[in-house]
Amino acid sequence: MTQRFLSFSARTALILASGLTLWSCDPDNDNDASPAGSDVFIVQEGNFNRSNAEVVGFNSDAGAITNSALFRSVNNRILGDVAQSMTVVGNTGYIVVNNSNKIEVVNLPNFNSKAEISKFRNAAGNEDILTLPRYFAANNNKGYVSQTVKYGSTGRVSVIDLATNTVTKTVSVGVQPEQVVAVGNKLFVSNNGGNTISVINTRVDSVEATITVADSPASMVVDKNNALWVLCSGKSTYGPAPDYTPIVTVPSSIVRIDPNTNAVTATLRFAAGQQAGGLRTNGAKDQLFFRRQSGVYRMNITDTALPTTPLFQRRGGFYSLDVDPRTGLIYGSPENFTGTARFFRYQTTGQVIDSFTIGTSANSFVFYNR
Repeated sequence: MTQRFLSFSARTALILASGLTLWSCDPDNDNDASPAGSDVFIVQEGNFNRSNAEVVGFNSDAGAITNSALFRSVNNRILGDVAQSMTVVGNTGYIVVNNSNKIEVVNLPNFNSKAEISKFRNAAGNEDILTLPRYFAANNNKGYVSQTVKYGSTGRVSVIDLATNTVTKTVSVGVQPEQVVAVGNKLFVSNNGGNTISVINTRVDSVEATITVADSPASMVVDKNNALWVLCSGKSTYGPAPDYTPIVTVPSSIVRIDPNTNAVTATLRFAAGQQAGGLRTNGAKDQLFFRRQSGVYRMNITDTALPTTPLFQRRGGFYSLDVDPRTGLIYGSPENFTGTARFFRYQTTGQVIDSFTIGTSANSFVFYNR
């Protein structure tokens, strides 16, 4: 069976994720201290159908967890089932809860619930809901959320009025849309179930172009020159039970796009059998980071070839990777959905600084300027 993408939720149906044994000694800080002010929000995806998603508050200056169950402790209710992503817009946080088919809107920094976005009336006047939402972006007082809707079928992006937190329109895009990135008056949508990027004109909220890239476009970032970079995962087949070991049939690629013309200006292909993920940029937006196998790699946006030597590596690799734009510190969490997980902080040199216990694995780290 050939698949372009296999989410954790889908893999859970095949096999329980195994706990990872770390091969190095790490500085550790497990104290659940309470210094004032969280400036890093750690999104714990949780287990599929367990409704144990959560957001952990972390103070990067103090190097301490401020609250290990931020949403529940502030709002006296659970966040929901599978926290897919979180986006900060000013002093508001938008938490996309995938299997609960909703977005939780919270005030920052106190994390008080502000609204829940889920149900809406579609163009036909019928009641609809956000269906398997994935990622959120804001542009010109409007929000945009990608939705899988149904695996293997055409997905969509819903337009949200951020003043009222209501869905005003829904736009059909490609199969299994993932990340959404706004550049000027355009919204770029990575269609992970195919090989295209949908371009939505945010003035009229309709698709104005479709860009062909490589197989399974996923994470996207914008550099200092306003170029859009897309990491395309490639294709894999999966071996037999009980391990379902992935076998890469089409390697990953990193594609650069000019948002003004929608033209592909560069394609960097990984070697045969190589698969990468988690494309990120630093605060200056002149470097790119990604994870591949057990390593984290870094390259300049002017490089014409992919790096072959990791900045650092860790046995089992990382499920999540993010770079603090303020300090350049690198945050990562290995995959562990069956036991106690951790996250680690690294210097820009690749030297590990410290680690913290957080429950189940984090799928992202969101940085907030207090």
